[in-house]
Amino acid sequence: MRWLLLWGWLGVAWAGGNALEESRLLEGLHLDGGARALTLTTPTGPFQAILDEAATRERKGVAILLPEAGARADAGVLRALRRGLPPHGWSTLSLQLPVLEAEAEPQEYWDLLPQAAARVAAAVVRMKAAGYTSIALVGHGFGATAALRYLGQGGDDSVRAAVLLSPWWPAAHNDELATWGRAAAVAVLDVYGERDDRAVLRSAPRRRLLFKDLDGFRQWRISGSGHGYRGREAWLVERIYGWLQQVGPEQEVGDDG
Repeated sequence: MRWLLLWGWLGVAWAGGNALEESRLLEGLHLDGGARALTLTTPTGPFQAILDEAATRERKGVAILLPEAGARADAGVLRALRRGLPPHGWSTLSLQLPVLEAEAEPQEYWDLLPQAAARVAAAVVRMKAAGYTSIALVGHGFGATAALRYLGQGGDDSVRAAVLLSPWWPAAHNDELATWGRAAAVAVLDVYGERDDRAVLRSAPRRRLLFKDLDGFRQWRISGSGHGYRGREAWLVERIYGWLQQVGPEQEVGDDG
């Protein structure tokens, strides 16, 4: 049944980005354990997400996971979070963000941020309808910047925290990014690797200045780690969970309809 759902996704034409590339990514998606496929909708069309519910009696909230540019919903370090947060009482909702063709230049993704932020907004609405009142956004690279765009344009008071993993910070758009950062009104955890991408490293001091006055703000540099946090995933899951425990949990009950 799960695979029938996956093949059904391939017939959907997504507005914005490259629909064929998004379909190709979804072909490789595997729903394991109790994961459920969800279809959410924005004004530009439907998109897909994966819900992994908390594996504890009391759920503490939901983390909306946002992947890197051109990546599948559960790619890289986000796969570790999908598996690692539910045993600690946090559900996860992994979103497929809009993508471009594989040959696209990184700067071309800037124009997809409005669509990506709209998907975040749709996910927040869906999780609130499911009874969650404590929501965290966890994004990697492009996904982190999409979370920042969403927060910078108002967000929602049920979103209590944002984890920005190596946020994409193109110098050409520094003013817009700074405006979104100043408008964010949630606890922020800013994480980057010691051997991260040059733009991430260069913007780290600027990000610290933007967020330093927010309650709960932390900035971590992960020693020896690159942009993908390979080999540090389990450690990072535990640290993110510990930070979320300080800034965002709330005992939850309800149906995830």
